[in-house]
Amino acid sequence: MGYTHNNYLWFRAFQDSLLALSNKFQIEEYHGNSHQVLYTGPGTFARKYARCELADLMVLVYSPISKQARLTYLQAKSERAQMNPYTGGPFSANLEQWFLLSKRPHINGVGAFKPPSNLLFDAVLPSIGSFIFFYKDRPGKFQTYYTSADMLSLCGNYSQRYGKLCNPKAMPPPSSVYQECKIALDNYEFSKNLYTLKIGTPVIHPAPQWQLARTWLAATLKACQATGAAAGKNSSLIPELLELLSSADQVASSDQFGAKSMIIIKSEADSGA
Repeated sequence: MGYTHNNYLWFRAFQDSLLALSNKFQIEEYHGNSHQVLYTGPGTFARKYARCELADLMVLVYSPISKQARLTYLQAKSERAQMNPYTGGPFSANLEQWFLLSKRPHINGVGAFKPPSNLLFDAVLPSIGSFIFFYKDRPGKFQTYYTSADMLSLCGNYSQRYGKLCNPKAMPPPSSVYQECKIALDNYEFSKNLYTLKIGTPVIHPAPQWQLARTWLAATLKACQATGAAAGKNSSLIPELLELLSSADQVASSDQFGAKSMIIIKSEADSGA
C-alpha cells in the first residue's frame, strides 16, 4: 500500500517513539522507491500471476557486540478505529501482500529492483516478512501492533486481493536456535524486541542457500552508502554493518532495496541468537 498523509504521520510518530525510548538507539534512514515483485499466488485471494510491492519499510538491526544482524520487510497499515491489541484483529489488509510476506515464495524484481529470487524463501526465520498496524490507545497515543506475517490468517469474508486478517490465539513453538518475537502489542514491546535482535531473520548465519542474499545485501548497502555520500550524507552505521557481513564476494547492485524507506538501527545488545 502507498502512504497516505495520515499513514505518514502515524509512521513518523512510530519512529519518534523509537528515538525516545532509549538513548542507546542509533538510527539512520534512507529513502527508497516503491518496488514491485512478481510471484506465483494461489489464484484465489491472490492472483496466480501476482504482482505487488515488496514492503513499505526495510529494517536492519545489528549489534557490534553480539556480532549479529536481523532483517525484516515491514508492511505498514493504520487502523482508524480505536483498537484493543489483545484481541489480535481483525485487520484490513491487501491479501496479495500478506501471501507474499507470510508464505515467502520465490520472487522476481520489477525494473531496477533485482533481489535474489530466494530472498524471502530461504530466510531462516519467517519474520523476514512482517506487518505493523498503527493504532491509538485509550489515552489517544500512537501505538504499534507488530506481528510476523506468518502469524496472520484469514478471518471473515474476502474478495480477491482484499480482506481481513487475524492473529491466532495459540503461539507456535519457538525456534530451537534463534529467539524470535512473533507479536508485540505496543511501541515499547516492539522497540525492546528490535533492540535485543528478536525481530527479523538472522543475516549472519552459515546456511549456504542464504549466502547469495547476504552478498546482495552487502552490495546494496555499499551502493546506498555511495549514493548518500554523493548527496553529502555520510553514514556511520553502514561501514560497521558491512564489517559484520564481511561478504568477500561482490555482486553488481544498485541502491534499490525494495521499500519506500530503509532504517538501519545500531544496538548495543549482547545477544541476539
